[in-house]
Amino acid sequence: MVSTAVLIGLIVAAFGAGWVNAVVGGGGLIMLPSLLVSLPREVPVASVVGTNKTAQVVGNITAGASYLRRQRPDWRIFLWAAFTALLGALAGVRVLRLMSRAVFPPILGGVLVVLGGFPWRRPTMGVKVNEADQGGHPLLMAIIGFFLGFYDAAIGPGEARFWVRRFVAVCASRY
Repeated sequence: MVSTAVLIGLIVAAFGAGWVNAVVGGGGLIMLPSLLVSLPREVPVASVVGTNKTAQVVGNITAGASYLRRQRPDWRIFLWAAFTALLGALAGVRVLRLMSRAVFPPILGGVLVVLGGFPWRRPTMGVKVNEADQGGHPLLMAIIGFFLGFYDAAIGPGEARFWVRRFVAVCASRY
C-alpha cells in the first residue's frame, strides 16, 4: 500500500510523463524511475515495468495510428519487424522476471545516460523522411525488431525513439 502523498506524486509524474511523451516522446524516462523510487521495494521489477507499460499502451496505440496516417510503410518489412519484435519481447519478459530491484536501477541509470546523449549526437535524425527514399532490408529490420522488442520488454524507456531512429537509418538513404 502506498501513502496518499506517494500516490499524488505518481499522478503528477504520470501527467508529466504523458505530456513529455506527447510532445517529444520518452515519457517512460520519467515514469519508470518515479515508479521505482515510489513503490515499495517488495514489488518485483517485472510488476513495476509492467505498470509503466500498461500506462503507455494508449499513447503507443495513438502514436502508431498517427504514424500510419502520415507514412505508408512497406507492410512486408513493417509486419516482419513487428513479428520479430513480439518474439524479442517474449524473451525480454523472461529476462526481466529474473532481475532484482538491486540490479535494475543501475541498468536503467545507464540507459538514461545513453539516451540523453542521442539528441546531442544527431539532433535531426528521425525528423524527416522523404517518401521516395523509403526502402530497407527485411532481414535487417527483423533483427532490429527482435532486439528492440527485447529492450522494450526488459528495460523500456526510449524504445519508441530507437524504433524511429532505426527505421529512418535503415529505410531511408538520407535524413
